[in-house]
This record gives sequence, structure tokens and C-alpha cells, in this order.
Amino acid sequence: PGELFVWLGVATAITKLAEQGHAPFSLPKLALAYLLVGLVVNLLKGIVTEKITMLIAKRDGVAL
Repeated sequence: PGELFVWLGVATAITKLAEQGHAPFSLPKLALAYLLVGLVVNLLKGIVTEKITMLIAKRDGVAL
């Protein structure tokens, strides 16, 4: 829900700028950038979560 809220807000602003002829880039480029950033951020979150889980498991003597 949060990501959709941000996307809709930015897309609305870009659309209004495009109507005035001042859009820095198109909506498809924005969508692609948003997708790529989302994938990278989610990958990093997964890696960090895995590392933290390994450290805690090792500290507590839990075999994963």
C-alpha cells in the first residue's frame, strides 16, 4: 500500500508536468526506474535479514 501511494503521487505530479510541457521524463521510464529500485531494495533487505538471522542463530546455538 505504501509503495502504491508513493507511485500514484509521483505519477500524478509527472502527468501534470507533462501537460504543461515540463516533464523531466515519461511515465514508462518512471515505472521502470521504480521497478528497478524496488527490486534492488528488496534484494538488499533480504540479504540483511538473512545475515541477521544467521548471526542470531549462531549466537543462540541454533542450527539452521
